[in-house]
Amino acid sequence: MPSLIEEFITTLKNEFNNYDELLVLAKEKSNIIKSNNIDVLQKITWAETAILGKNQKLEQKREDIVKNIGIVLNYNPKELTITKISEIIENKEEIKELISIRDKLKETLEELKQRNEINKNLIKSSLEYIDFSVNMLRGEKAEPYFEEISTNNTSFFDTKG
Repeated sequence: MPSLIEEFITTLKNEFNNYDELLVLAKEKSNIIKSNNIDVLQKITWAETAILGKNQKLEQKREDIVKNIGIVLNYNPKELTITKISEIIENKEEIKELISIRDKLKETLEELKQRNEINKNLIKSSLEYIDFSVNMLRGEKAEPYFEEISTNNTSFFDTKG
């Protein structure tokens, strides 16, 4: 059993490293999008694709390891989360490592999600600007783009107090 847990931890660490690399690339991508450097953007996208390919293999490996842990511990693998596994095992160092890598993964994935949302909005704005510019060059009347504003009476600011 200890070798399965060690392999599980190693796989999670490798996944974390890949997600961390993706986060670095996503931050670079923001600046590249702002500078409209399509060649570098394409290279970053290729690098991201390569990392995602590596992570798919690691995901499959991690699922296989969890399945084996489930067999050894007589648990349904679908119910085995990092937290559940850390509650079941007895080695305090491994528990500490699992919790640490879980927290790092959680934090990195959340930051990556936020960065990807920023990049999505930057790309959307760039495309809208390109569309506006093309319409101007064609001599078409270009209308400004406005998103619909909610009319409910909720306020972001707390006026009580």
